[in-house]
Amino acid sequence: MQNMETFNYHVGYIFAQLQREFPRRVQLSPVDLIGAEECNETVNAYGEYTCKYKKNGKIEYLKDELDVAFDTIRWLYDTEYLIGSVTASSMSSYVTLSPKALELLKTVPSSLAIEGAKKTIGDELEEAFKTAAKEQISDVAKRALSTLFSLGWSAINSNS
Repeated sequence: MQNMETFNYHVGYIFAQLQREFPRRVQLSPVDLIGAEECNETVNAYGEYTCKYKKNGKIEYLKDELDVAFDTIRWLYDTEYLIGSVTASSMSSYVTLSPKALELLKTVPSSLAIEGAKKTIGDELEEAFKTAAKEQISDVAKRALSTLFSLGWSAINSNS
């Protein structure tokens, strides 16, 4: 289940970042997404990437985390929530939100509508992103994905 929680966080983070930058295309980096940074050991003496990055002050082998981060970007692209380019060979992407993603971010989850609130999923993500509340970002993204599936995949796909 850990991959699903990580996926939800990445989706929320990506949507919040791209909503803030819209309509500009943004380069999404799996390294940034996992909170790591390059270090002297990222590239070895032969010029090969080692998947070793600095995270939380320690040098770690982060291939699995990088793969989940990039696969989240690629899933959002493949399911048409992102437009632009995503290149697997270099794990690079240069994207913006698609009309389908913008429509999703404008929805008010039924749980909030019942309470009379008018916050959209996008509003909630932006609030969580500003406060760097990792758990809140994951929760909002999880609700966004649930909203997507409760509305029906075909209903949103028919709008694109």
